[in-house]
Amino acid sequence: MQCGDLDAAKTIQTADDALSAKRLGDKVRINDQWSTTFVAVMTEVIENKCIQAKQFREKIRSVKRNVVLA
Repeated sequence: MQCGDLDAAKTIQTADDALSAKRLGDKVRINDQWSTTFVAVMTEVIENKCIQAKQFREKIRSVKRNVVLA
């Protein structure tokens, strides 16, 4: 974890399902450092996902460059 609350991260990692993890994550306070590092972190996440998952990679490649995925 690059910045943030380690206890919260451990709790999220042990969540029973994705929805529980999301709900726990929504309660975590955002560290000031995150606002300066999130683009680099998220870029790395997307790049690694593209390497690991062929369908994801193909979907990303098919999206127009000016489209924002949320």
